[in-house]
Amino acid sequence: MYFHKTECFCFEEQLLPAHSVVDLPVLFSIDKEFADDPHMTGVYHIVLNYTFFRSKDFEGLPEEDEKEEQKESTTQFKRMD
Repeated sequence: MYFHKTECFCFEEQLLPAHSVVDLPVLFSIDKEFADDPHMTGVYHIVLNYTFFRSKDFEGLPEEDEKEEQKESTTQFKRMD
């Protein structure tokens, strides 16, 4: 609706080795009409959430611990009025 992703690591499949550290950039914009929408009154945070799942199809990646089947990443953005 008001949130527009223009570039995201999520647009293409990414295979990552277990326990690796990577930058996963997201480029987005918030429509100016957001501030004028009466339904958005009191909305001061937007949460962008991704869930990372273990791949069983890729033989080249090392196995990770069974308890780490999925990872979740959350980024919060504070409204600047």
